[in-house]
Amino acid sequence: MGRRFLKAPAHLNLGNLCYTFSMAEDFPGQNTGEKTIKTFRKNPLTLTKRILKFLIFLVVSIFFLTYISQLEILSFAASYINIAALAGVVFSFSYGFYVWMTWYYDVYILTSERIIEARQKGFFSREVKEIDLHKIQDITYNVSGFIATIIGLGNVHIKSVSGLEIEMERVGKPSVVREVILKLAEKKAKKELSADDIAKALAERLTS
Repeated sequence: MGRRFLKAPAHLNLGNLCYTFSMAEDFPGQNTGEKTIKTFRKNPLTLTKRILKFLIFLVVSIFFLTYISQLEILSFAASYINIAALAGVVFSFSYGFYVWMTWYYDVYILTSERIIEARQKGFFSREVKEIDLHKIQDITYNVSGFIATIIGLGNVHIKSVSGLEIEMERVGKPSVVREVILKLAEKKAKKELSADDIAKALAERLTS
């Protein structure tokens, strides 16, 4: 277990309500012989409320800029309205970029040796933690809410023997994710298969 800087891979493919990368995809700090099985992000549907806020801020700002500031009755304050509206437009795009950035760089990487969680905390802060597969003590999952139940989104909670915890939030097929991590940990501990065989078999399970 440990912490290190991690940069999310750059190539996305949508599949089964979660995002996955090629097994050949490397990342900084990857161990020799370690295979990337799957990389997850929160489902983009979880951004709905934040996207709506962005659109409301933007539309209102543009409305004030193009219509309200042109009203003759408010001509005495037109310059102030324009400044406020422009500030609103800038704020809207800044907020939209922040929403996208925190979603894109929040990733969970499952490899043949460990599970890695990388969280973007604001514009300039990033936290990374990991749990080795053979040190996993317990894995649970929960699905909460009507929409989450319908589309199959849930949280997977992973706890290590040392007490370190990783919460995979709003990922697709949480029961399958839990099953795959458990099987991977068991096979790894028993050394039943090579890392390549394990990674290939479980990657197929996750994308089936």
